[in-house]
Amino acid sequence: MYEFFYGIFEYIGSHRETWLEAVRAHFFISVTILFASVVIGVPTGALCAKKPVLSSIVINFFNILKVIPSLALLLLALPVIGIGFWPACFALMVHSIPTILISSYTGMRQVEAAILESAVGMGLSPGEIFWKVELPLAAPFIMTGVRTCAVDVIATTTIASYIGAGGLGELVMFGISFMNLTAVVTGGLTIASLSLAVDAAFGLLQRRLCRIPVE
Repeated sequence: MYEFFYGIFEYIGSHRETWLEAVRAHFFISVTILFASVVIGVPTGALCAKKPVLSSIVINFFNILKVIPSLALLLLALPVIGIGFWPACFALMVHSIPTILISSYTGMRQVEAAILESAVGMGLSPGEIFWKVELPLAAPFIMTGVRTCAVDVIATTTIASYIGAGGLGELVMFGISFMNLTAVVTGGLTIASLSLAVDAAFGLLQRRLCRIPVE
């Protein structure tokens, strides 16, 4: 066991620049996908909560896309969007949006009608009701979706290397191609460590923002 971990640390030490660049690229791709998914998913989920007819169409559409495996979605999109950073972000973003969209929709739907009526009675405008009442009450659900999506994005970004976007997936691919078990394990452990760190960070953020116990 000692030799196994020593081999990993030795590999990182001898390929430090390559490893750091792979981590940086992986993290940047993941942040871009997550940010775009939040920007699109939260408003769309909130809108669907207000428009039941629209919700059935939009949510079912994204759920159909989510059923398609990430790698298959990337390969299907290749003839249209090409290869590289932005095509990978677009394809993986489509796969990530449903998680945030559904959590936002659920959170908004959980706000009781009596609370909204009280807000209207107090003279709040629709915009004020959204920002001061609905969004804070829906925040625990939204943050749960964002947290889940963040961990999922870290994992799925691994396949971005298949279309030339870079990231830790390249390290794994290199190890598989050259039968280098140390490279494969180093890439896999780094991805797992990033996922755990991101999950812990979002868990702390969720506790602070929502001010409720979160398991």
